[in-house]
This record gives sequence, C-alpha cells and structure tokens, in this order.
Amino acid sequence: MCRPKLIGESYLKKIGTKSRRYGVYECPACGKHWECRVDCVNSGNSTRCGCSHPGNETHGKTATKEYAAWKNMLARCFNSSIPRYEHYGERGITVCERWMYFENFYEDMGDCPEGYSLNRVNNDGNYEPSNCRWSTEKEQQRNRQDTRYIADNSGEEKSIAEWAEIKRMSYDTLYKRLSMGWSEHEAIHGR
Repeated sequence: MCRPKLIGESYLKKIGTKSRRYGVYECPACGKHWECRVDCVNSGNSTRCGCSHPGNETHGKTATKEYAAWKNMLARCFNSSIPRYEHYGERGITVCERWMYFENFYEDMGDCPEGYSLNRVNNDGNYEPSNCRWSTEKEQQRNRQDTRYIADNSGEEKSIAEWAEIKRMSYDTLYKRLSMGWSEHEAIHGR
C-alpha cells in the first residue's frame, strides 16, 4: 500500500490505477473510491471526490500554530523528502487515522500554549491523542530519542539533565562522573 499523498489540507490514498492517466483514490472526507486524473491530484487541483462531508468546510485555522504543528507532524511521518523523515516515518512512526483531519487533531489537542510545541510522550509511539501533548522546549529536549536516563538506589529514573537540575550541579559534572565509571547513585549523590 502506498503512503498517503499530501494534497492541500488532506492526504489522499491512491488505491489503484485505472490507466496511465487516471488513478483510483480514496476520498479523505467520506472514504468513497473515485477516479481522477493523476496530474490533477499531483497539482493539488483535486483533493476530494466532491462530497458534502463536513471536512470540506473551511476551519479558519490555517495560519495558526496548531495547524502548522499538524502539517509538520504529517510531513515528518509521510514525506520521505524532508530531512527529519528518517527519525519519524522511516522508523515506523505514523499518525492515527483520526488525526488525518485537522479538525479532529485540534479537537483533541486544543490551543497550543505560548512557548509550547507538539511532543510525543513515548518517542517510539505514534502520533495519537494518548501519546501527545503540548510541551516546552526544555521538556522536548529531555524527551529525545538519545536521552540517557539514570536511576538512584530508590529506583527513581530521570534524565541526566533532570538529575543535574535537582542536585544543582552542571550536566557536564554528572555526565563526567558516569563516564569515569561512577555508579548512577554515586554520580547523582556524590561519593
């Protein structure tokens, strides 16, 4: 099955080929299969079968931070020509069916607070309501794929940056202690 193609505000799924010039697509609004010239789809002139589904209405949010986050989320998962695709779509990260439509994404996520951006709670999980939140840049940096987590003797696990902040020491000090072979507990609490 081919990946959906971003056309305007929706993703079209090409489900077959009628001829060299015509493809069979699934309407992102109603699910109906319809034939359309491939060049019309590729140019963005055809984005739906023409149904009167509520998704055809304009939501008035195209110039918002929420809409930009939604478009970027879809591109990271489905557009192999963008630089960060390898960290998302290529790893199998995808978007739940509900969020293929901006209105549903916005209903679930709401307004993005000032200074926040879209973040997945579990970096190996998909973009879906139960795994996404609006986060600060600091939270985003601590929730990266390459973030190292350590635990003290009580089993409490946090990132190196979080422990450094809690213990009022520099990240480099804590990191160097670990690099020199100190146990995680010793690195956090000292010898």
